[in-house]
Amino acid sequence: MFLEYAKDGQLWTSTGTLDAETSDGIIKFTGHMWIEDTTDGGASDFIPSVDGSALKRWLVAPEQSPEITLGWKDSSHQPRTSDEDAPLKVHCHCNTVQLLITRPNERSLDASSPFPDLTHPSKSAHSPNPNNEAWWISKDKKRYLAGTCACESCRLHTGFDIMSWSFVPMSNVTFTDGAAIKGTNDGLDSDPRINQMMGMVKSPTEEGTKRHFCRKCGATVFWWGSARPTLLDVAVGLIDAPTGVRCEEWLEWHGDRVSFAEEAFNKALIKGLAEGLREWKHGKVAEERKGTAAEADSQVHPS
Repeated sequence: MFLEYAKDGQLWTSTGTLDAETSDGIIKFTGHMWIEDTTDGGASDFIPSVDGSALKRWLVAPEQSPEITLGWKDSSHQPRTSDEDAPLKVHCHCNTVQLLITRPNERSLDASSPFPDLTHPSKSAHSPNPNNEAWWISKDKKRYLAGTCACESCRLHTGFDIMSWSFVPMSNVTFTDGAAIKGTNDGLDSDPRINQMMGMVKSPTEEGTKRHFCRKCGATVFWWGSARPTLLDVAVGLIDAPTGVRCEEWLEWHGDRVSFAEEAFNKALIKGLAEGLREWKHGKVAEERKGTAAEADSQVHPS
């Protein structure tokens, strides 16, 4: 809930923890800070403005470091790694939680799940998926779906207005030695290695769902529900991708909706996120099409 600076006692509060009907008129978002840590700009590129006002973008501390432009990337940023199929590291701040994610494979398609609110808005948490379409895998079968959530449960459990999730089959999540975790998410509670790393809490407002967090530093790790027995929501913030926190070579970000946007605590912020995500996603699509066209042209007209 709080961040305290030891040097001067300055106390910061997580915006999602306020006890009010809404934070509109109480909280004013003015900018993004510590963007340097993201390598690729992170979610700051998703929210360029709120309430029509452009947000400032600080490389490090606010008002004390250089301001940078939208789309900034660190000079060390590389869109691809030399070994694109090497397992992806997942860990919390204190490294008590350490896991690996592997690339999508044939087993990834065997997971089962209804459609999420992210892709199929509904009054309930899920929409039926009678043909078990593998919505969690990108069309190129190389990436997992990722998205943002503004639901009340995520806000109150994490303390923040926005939560970023990736959707990964349990068969693609392993321990660092490559050993598999339990085959279904209800087996997580009985896995001794998981219990050494994580605690678990049942949501009082979401029947059949649980959240796992680091036992030491408290970082959110998983969300899972009985309707998704072989699929995990993995906190994107714990994914340690060398290309940056958006991890675009592994994750396909859904840009058409913020999950449960209707439950937003700070409606102006989530509206800014929804608008910014659409702009960002359409820009990425145009960029990819341009790159594909250029590649095709070079094959037709080699130099």
